[in-house]
Amino acid sequence: MYSRKIRLLRAIVENENLSSQELMEKLSIGQRTLRSEISELNEMLRKEKVSIHSGSGGGYCVKSSDKAAIQNYLDGMIRQSKRMVLPETSRERFLFGFAWLFFRREPVSIQRAAEKLCASNTAVLHTKKQIQDTLTWYPGLRLETGTRGMWISGSEAEKRHALAQFINYSTFGSIMMERLMTFLFGAGPYEDYMTLYRGLPDILAAQGCRLIDKSVEGFALDLFVTLMRSQKGFVLDEQETPDSCPCVDALAEWVEKAGYTLSARDKAYLTECLRARRILYTLGKDDAAPGEYIEVTREFLAAVDQEFGTEYRRNEELCGKLSVHIQKMILRIQGGYF
Repeated sequence: MYSRKIRLLRAIVENENLSSQELMEKLSIGQRTLRSEISELNEMLRKEKVSIHSGSGGGYCVKSSDKAAIQNYLDGMIRQSKRMVLPETSRERFLFGFAWLFFRREPVSIQRAAEKLCASNTAVLHTKKQIQDTLTWYPGLRLETGTRGMWISGSEAEKRHALAQFINYSTFGSIMMERLMTFLFGAGPYEDYMTLYRGLPDILAAQGCRLIDKSVEGFALDLFVTLMRSQKGFVLDEQETPDSCPCVDALAEWVEKAGYTLSARDKAYLTECLRARRILYTLGKDDAAPGEYIEVTREFLAAVDQEFGTEYRRNEELCGKLSVHIQKMILRIQGGYF
C-alpha cells in the first residue's frame, strides 16, 4: 500500500534505529511484508541515490547524510497522496495499470508506469504479466513490447469493448469504481458518469426501451468509455456501420448538455452496443428474434431434450423467448464481449 510505505518511511526517518518487531507492530504486518516494503522503498529511493539500511540490531535506519534527501522524498510522497487517488494494493495496481495503459498514445516504459502507479519496477513487472495474461481473454488485443516500452494493440472498437467490460466486472462496487475513475480522469468525470448512470433508465424509457440487471451499468460504461476516449482523441476505425437508433440520438443530445460530443461513428458504435445487451425490451414492439436465431434455439433445445429426456423443443413459447436471449448472446460474441 502506498499509504503504508509513507508510514513506514516516516517511522524510519523519525527514529534512529527501529527494530523489525517494532515496525511490524506499528504497521500491523508480518516479516515478509516488511521486507517487501523495504525492498520496494529502496528501489523507489534509488533515483535519489539514497537508501534504507539494515541496523546493527536487526532493524532499519537511514544514514545521517541521507536523511534530508529522504525527508524531501517523503514530503513529496505525502503531497502526491493528498493530491490524487493512488493504488493501495497489488489488486488495485493491476486494475489501475490495466485501464491506464488503454489511454496511452505512446509506448510506456516500466519506469514511467512505476512512477504513475507509485510502485517499484519489480512490482510493475509483475503487473505487466497480469495485464498480458488478462488481454488473452480479449480477441484482437495484445500487449506489445519494444525498446521504448509497452502498449496495447488492437482496433479502437475492441479496446472500447474490453475496457468497458473490464471496469464493469472488475471494480466490485461503487467505491472501487470511484477510485479507478478518479485515478484515470479526476473527480469531475466520475460525477458525470454517476449522473449518466442514474439518468440512463429514464432516457431509454422515454424512447420506449428498458434494460435490466447489469445491462444498465454495462451500457452506461459503454457510453462513458466512448466519451472519455473520444475526448482524448481516440477515433473509431472507418467501416460500414448501421445508423444510430432513437435511444442513442436522445443520449447524444443529453450528454451534449454536459459538454460532451458523440460523432456519427460513436453513435453507430453505441447502437451496436445497445443492440447486443442481454435484455432489451421495447414498448409496443414484438421482441421476437429473426428466423435464423429461432432455428439455432430449436437445435439447442433438441440437444437438451436428447441429453436429459425432456420435451422443451415442443414448447413454442419457450423457444420464442429463449431465441431472443440467444440472439443477444450471439451478438455479444460477434461484438467482442467475450
